[in-house]
Amino acid sequence: MAGRPKGDGAATHKRIVETAAQLFREKGYDGVGLQEIVEIGQVPKGSLYFHFPDGKEQIAKEAMTEAAMQYYELIFKEALVKRNQGLGVKEMLQAAFDALRNQLLAHDFKMGCPIAALAQTHASPGIRELAARLYQGWETEIVSLLGLPKEKYTLATAVLATVEGSLLLARTYRSLEPLDQAERLLIIALSSEGPS
Repeated sequence: MAGRPKGDGAATHKRIVETAAQLFREKGYDGVGLQEIVEIGQVPKGSLYFHFPDGKEQIAKEAMTEAAMQYYELIFKEALVKRNQGLGVKEMLQAAFDALRNQLLAHDFKMGCPIAALAQTHASPGIRELAARLYQGWETEIVSLLGLPKEKYTLATAVLATVEGSLLLARTYRSLEPLDQAERLLIIALSSEGPS
């Protein structure tokens, strides 16, 4: 891919990506059309095709990558702060789950994980491969954050699956209770695995 556009082009490109990311997180890949991205993003249709000549899938890949990085920052940043303060797994998990709860409430339970929003609704090999790479990156970060030995990598997968499942249930039930339950479960399960 060529370098990012500059000036007004950069602002238009960014607006398309941000609009698409929000819509995909709310409705999934199949629930969003290019015309909706154009209308909500308030960009000319020609600009969309200029910046994304390969169409919707190209937009989706960039939007998913950008949203996943922002989501990562949201969740892991607070947990990392707690670890750097010398606090343990319980405090790290509480910080991460607080960030997730705040995100759900701020968006009226409409927006969950940006990776899941696309991976669950679109069968394109390119989208699936990108989702897998992003999830694997998060698993690696969980291993690092919790100070797990490499042989405990499968535990990171279980943590990620628990968090993702609790987000799906929270959105479905429009309740924070699934997150609360997942947090309690993970605190118990990980209290003897991570840093004290």
